[in-house]
Amino acid sequence: MVAGIRDEADVVPGTPAPAESHGAALRLAPALKARLEGHAPVDAAIPTTVTTKPKQKVKKPVTGQPLKVTPPIEGGPYDFPVAGQVSYGDTYGAARSDVPGGWHHGDDIFAPIGTPVVAVADGTINRAGWEVVGGWRLWVRDRVGDEFYYAHLSGYTALALRDGRVKRGEVIGFVGNTGDAFTTLPHLHFEVHPRNLLHLGYGGAVDPTSYLESWAKPGHVVPPAAVHPHFPGATEARYEAATNFRELLRVHPALPRPKVKKRPPAPAPPPPVVGFTRHPTLPVQALRLPPPVVAHASRAWRWATTDAIAAVAVLGLMMWRDQLPRRRRTPAEVRLDAAMAAARAELDANLATLRAMRRAAERSRRTGGRPHRGRLPVR
Repeated sequence: MVAGIRDEADVVPGTPAPAESHGAALRLAPALKARLEGHAPVDAAIPTTVTTKPKQKVKKPVTGQPLKVTPPIEGGPYDFPVAGQVSYGDTYGAARSDVPGGWHHGDDIFAPIGTPVVAVADGTINRAGWEVVGGWRLWVRDRVGDEFYYAHLSGYTALALRDGRVKRGEVIGFVGNTGDAFTTLPHLHFEVHPRNLLHLGYGGAVDPTSYLESWAKPGHVVPPAAVHPHFPGATEARYEAATNFRELLRVHPALPRPKVKKRPPAPAPPPPVVGFTRHPTLPVQALRLPPPVVAHASRAWRWATTDAIAAVAVLGLMMWRDQLPRRRRTPAEVRLDAAMAAARAELDANLATLRAMRRAAERSRRTGGRPHRGRLPVR
């Protein structure tokens, strides 16, 4: 079979050769024979067009697109994340140039700056702090593993910065516009990441609108004092954070610092006037001396107490000896009895002195600190 060749006028089909014996001449078409013998232009035998089969385009799998599913989450009951007057719409999947994937991963809940933000469910708080796009943000994980993302906060509460357990409806932050929302109205950016889509990373966020519409809105809450972590180091981010927190303080005061109470110094009692002295050339003046009565009285009280204890011990020993059977006393026992009698006499004298000092101290308090002028009675 001889293939057809494109001519200027038409396509000349080749004619099949008859089945002849080996060595017989090949019968050719007149036009082809003319080209081979040189009676036709050479370039006429060359194909003028080449037809190629178009390549099929291989479709690449599309990744990072908004999800069309809203799987049920079972870690509830759930509360609406903002406590106050709000407005929001379904902005999930809208174009965003500054986030991964280029689309909006949640809904924006608009409210005045400083509006309390609450935990949607019982669970834990983690990753509270600054992020370039989300500003001051945090994550809440419910008891079954579903995660909820809060962004653009103006401040936190002390509960949010502890990264611990949280209960549904507890205030964890305040609405703001930090991060890439600094030039917009204050709002909370809220995302829902179901546990069975966490393997997709940040692209596992689903449309939160249907969840928000079904959750109960919290009633009136009394927010605690506002706090903040360390400000970011970058100049622009630090300015955004400081501006938001300054506006937040106009609505909610910050946590006050504990004040150290200083004890006022005790007023020194005026020294008592113990007498008058007269000088030949100076007027009469009072001679004021420091009152040593209290210090000496306390010291004497300690010594008297020690003596009393010793005397009681000696008397107990003597009473024990009286119970023993009578026998002839040795010279050593006689000397011991004499010493005990002397100790008893000294004890009586000390007790009398102690009673006198006590009466003097009580009399000094009643008379305004003036000591007793008379001699102390000694028995």
